[in-house]
Amino acid sequence: MINNQKDLKKERLSHALRENLKKRKEFLKKIKERKA
Repeated sequence: MINNQKDLKKERLSHALRENLKKRKEFLKKIKERKA
């Protein structure tokens, strides 16, 4: 039970990190387009 909860937290964290990376990539793309 405890182990399962840990895995759930890890899964949520990795999902959040992936979302963060996606947002950052889109943000950087916008900046590049603005500079160009």
